[in-house]
Amino acid sequence: MARLFAAIARLALAVPATSVPSERVFSVAGLIVDKARNKLQEENVGMLVFLRNVFAFEKRYGIVL
Repeated sequence: MARLFAAIARLALAVPATSVPSERVFSVAGLIVDKARNKLQEENVGMLVFLRNVFAFEKRYGIVL
């Protein structure tokens, strides 16, 4: 359990040295909101981006949240 909290803390509390993480979020949101899904509400887009990041975290670290 401590490994999980340590991994989350490193990701959540780390100060990014570049703007790459924020650009990545915009890129993911752009992939989600395309011509076929341009009517999605802002809240739903945020949830989909969050879920994509959770799944990527689980795949990368082998930890199921």
